Amino acid sequence: MNQRTSPGMMWTIRKGFWNWLAKFKYRGNKPAHFPVPVDDPQRIGTVPLSLVTPAIPINNIMVADRVPSDEAQPLKKLFYGFQLLMYRLLPAMQPGLPQVDADPFAALHVAYTPGHRQLFPPPVRPPELDGSDDALLAAMAVQGPFACYVERASRRGGCSATDSSPAALRPRSIPRWASPG
Repeated sequence: MNQRTSPGMMWTIRKGFWNWLAKFKYRGNKPAHFPVPVDDPQRIGTVPLSLVTPAIPINNIMVADRVPSDEAQPLKKLFYGFQLLMYRLLPAMQPGLPQVDADPFAALHVAYTPGHRQLFPPPVRPPELDGSDDALLAAMAVQGPFACYVERASRRGGCSATDSSPAALRPRSIPRWASPG
């Protein structure tokens, strides 16, 4: 099969496989139960991520040099290797596809298949976020973790970050919900 002559067929195969894999992983994923640690004479050290996973050349992130034997899950490691192989053989992305629909409900309808609906609870948009995109953006700005950096710009209720100099980037007032303790 020539991918250039039948991109729709190839996309159907890719999408079907990755949707199946996501549902398979969800069904098979159970909470891990780790036993009480046993004395291990070998201490767990840290090494750069690039040493553990050479395909990811990041040296400034440190990770454990090994998984303790009582926590190792060989089946999951094997499955992860299969998933990495499939990313190379059948990538989840493909050039030349149409853009995702701008209507979030239409886009969700396409992505959230009947199989997903059986396994995953449907996402719910909080009622306070219904309305225009401007209202949503304003709600996120004044209720988010950086709300203390936003000041009212006019009597009309607009918001603006009035000064982004380093000296000004300190909270003007911290909402009670953001206070520690």
